[in-house]
Amino acid sequence: MKKFYNVAAIFVFTLIMVLSFAGCSQIYSAESAESGLKKSGYSVSVYTAVEFEQQGSNGALETSKMEGLQTVIYAEKRDSSNKITSMGLILVFDSISSAQSVSDSDEGLLYSFAKNYVMAVNYGQYNNVVFSGSSEARLAAGITSIAD
Repeated sequence: MKKFYNVAAIFVFTLIMVLSFAGCSQIYSAESAESGLKKSGYSVSVYTAVEFEQQGSNGALETSKMEGLQTVIYAEKRDSSNKITSMGLILVFDSISSAQSVSDSDEGLLYSFAKNYVMAVNYGQYNNVVFSGSSEARLAAGITSIAD
């Protein structure tokens, strides 16, 4: 009977570890982030890497040169006086390794961009996304946490 409990304990431990690692490797899609933001009342603009570089960042952030960048999402929420109360800038990459290759200087530009609009900025990389903006926008996009 003791052997059965040992085998059962090992099985349960293995199952917990597999589920934990599966949650860590979640790949985010631009569509799900956009949907979550819209459901939470954000105005959302979706760009390709080239479009964002030309329109959104005026060339300051060279998104067209970022390996594996698929989509750039800019979302904002405004109050009755038209002041931005929450915003998020999300770079969605094809893989976790592509998102991890974003340079420190580019992350600094993302932080500075968000700092123009919100006081408390969340920024960093999580799985295949790089985020900068308010924690409310991050959560609305379905990004559970970020690593600076």
